[in-house]
Amino acid sequence: MNRKRKMIIAGAACGAVAAGLIFLLVWLVFMRSASIEGRWAMDDVTEYEFSGDGSGKLCLPTEDYPFVYRVKGDTVSVDFIDPTAEDRVYTYEVSSKELTLTAANGAVYKMTRKDPA
Repeated sequence: MNRKRKMIIAGAACGAVAAGLIFLLVWLVFMRSASIEGRWAMDDVTEYEFSGDGSGKLCLPTEDYPFVYRVKGDTVSVDFIDPTAEDRVYTYEVSSKELTLTAANGAVYKMTRKDPA
């Protein structure tokens, strides 16, 4: 292979690597930038509110149940203040308009954002 052809191939390979890195950076910034923070409706009765400070509440028509939560990777742990409420750990996926919580038993809870993202 002549020198010119090797340089073209090397340039194309560098360009492909650069394009891949740019794509990864854009994905990390824009796709994972959605936050669990906000108010989310599971149905007409049940809402979850996640504040940015690690506190939140389960909102029902007759009573709110405060909790503290911790996000680590794609997992959120919910620890209710009321000892009679059951603490939970979920894996989650979030976009600007939808939050999906998946429990360890495989139950899936889809919620829509109530407040602007």
